[in-house]
Amino acid sequence: LAATLAITPRPLPLGAALLGGVVALALMGSARWGWRRWIEATQRPSPDSACRLVVLGAGRAAEGVLTAMLTDSNSPYVPVALLDDDPAKANLAIRGVSVRGACDDLERVVTATHGDAVLVAIPSADRALLRDVQRRASAVGAPVLVLPPIAASFDRSVSAADVRPLDESDTGAGGSIGSELARQVARLQPAHLVLADRDESALGQVQLSLTGQGGLDAANVALCDVRDRDRMLEIFDIHRPAVVFHAAALKHVPALEQHPGEAVKTNVDGTANVLEAAQRVGVERFVNLSTDKAADPVNVLGFTKRITERLTAAATSATAGVFVSVRFGNVLASGPITVTHPKVNRYLMTTSEAVGLVVQAGVIGADGEVLVLDMGEPVSITELAKQVALEHNGDVAVTYTGLRRGEKLHENLFAHDEQGERRHHPLVSHVAVPALTRSQVRDAVAHADGRLPAELCRLATAGIPASRSVTELAARRASA
Repeated sequence: LAATLAITPRPLPLGAALLGGVVALALMGSARWGWRRWIEATQRPSPDSACRLVVLGAGRAAEGVLTAMLTDSNSPYVPVALLDDDPAKANLAIRGVSVRGACDDLERVVTATHGDAVLVAIPSADRALLRDVQRRASAVGAPVLVLPPIAASFDRSVSAADVRPLDESDTGAGGSIGSELARQVARLQPAHLVLADRDESALGQVQLSLTGQGGLDAANVALCDVRDRDRMLEIFDIHRPAVVFHAAALKHVPALEQHPGEAVKTNVDGTANVLEAAQRVGVERFVNLSTDKAADPVNVLGFTKRITERLTAAATSATAGVFVSVRFGNVLASGPITVTHPKVNRYLMTTSEAVGLVVQAGVIGADGEVLVLDMGEPVSITELAKQVALEHNGDVAVTYTGLRRGEKLHENLFAHDEQGERRHHPLVSHVAVPALTRSQVRDAVAHADGRLPAELCRLATAGIPASRSVTELAARRASA
């Protein structure tokens, strides 16, 4: 057989077969490349109808946002030029968009490309750089957009939805959570950070921590009460925020058990007022801060916060913005730790950790969801108290006062009927909640007939399959 092959004339040279394979691979690769280019061309948004962006930064964040914009025909943005100070990127092009200069060339490039806005796609951009970009962009009448640092930190693709104007608002800014939230949001370099609170002393303290001035005379400091609907509408109309973090609430369990009407005025009506104001000005993202006590609630605080979750979910049907709630447990340094029972445990997290996750959760949440933060395993308050005592050489006595009205031995992050799903972040679960309108709440409270806690319990759990403990609680509340 070998001899036969050696003497039989070949119809084609061996080199032709090898060359044919190379040509075939080249043709297939060219076809795939051409098809991909055609698809991208048909999906690319029109420069005539979309906002023309000059993008500052040609790194990974810019590549991600350009890919998202140029492969979505419905994208509100179309990039027309890149700017980067790195000389090595002078001749770089990302998806056909070329680097046209450095930051110093911003005015020239915006004018030459007829740019409508400037996008800072540098997640680590500091305040000095943003001020310089704003100054240059203002000279040619172009607003500045940013890609927040947190948008680039998730295991997901960056989208056009991550692009935002530099505007933020924080209600309840003077509280322990609100003040830390204000500080962390300030580090994201918003053009305007509005601080709103009814406590002038606390508001002055957080302003002092941010600016070194606590005079309460700055335009971005709003002294107001979420209970005052007209005032909230006025504040939102003046500042017109793009993003709202709503942290204002009454949250002391025994006090709210004693005064449930006050809980309704601040937690329920106040949230409804802020939601209405946010909807009127068309905010892009609204984040309502909730609590683990809203999961299978057994007290007035839990009832009212569960109702706010449902009010926030209902807001999604009436506006184009994204309205979400974030649920988490106790935070350390937000108040004294009282040991009420030897077996009590709580979910604990430092304030800075909790707020960091709140800000991140606010970015990835979808309309109407509750985002539940992973707070690890519950902590035994008795063990925590003993540890504190040891750190003080055993001089701190541990006293048990007994569970107070409305308190649980063990808190839950999820209600019995909820199944969390972790889509984008390993420490944030997504949960759907049924909507509840303001008119439904108003009608129910108006007809409570002196049994407000029982009516709040019914509102909080209406339409939700009840666990045995919640059903028994509702019966006790109704008969009280």
